Amino acid sequence: EFVETIRRHAEVAAGRAWREEVYWICSFCNNQWDVEGALGSSIMDSAFAQVLQGGLVHDVLMVLDPQVEPLTRVWCLFEMLLTQKQRLPFVFSTAAG
Repeated sequence: EFVETIRRHAEVAAGRAWREEVYWICSFCNNQWDVEGALGSSIMDSAFAQVLQGGLVHDVLMVLDPQVEPLTRVWCLFEMLLTQKQRLPFVFSTAAG
């Protein structure tokens, strides 16, 4: 469902050029076995914070599962806060559309 959700978002965002869309997936970039080490000395040293503030991100997509689990996670809420502070467009997406 995750990949299908991203594909559908890309189709809506880019139309026929959807295959040219690029997505950075934070959970793939953090060492899930050493999250403390991945965060560095502060949460602002985390990969997500660095990428989000680096000027390359155009918008943020949060993929929601049927239970809306991301909204129960502090890390996901932090991502939403940083997105807002950067004044970037933020979109929720599900497998249903």
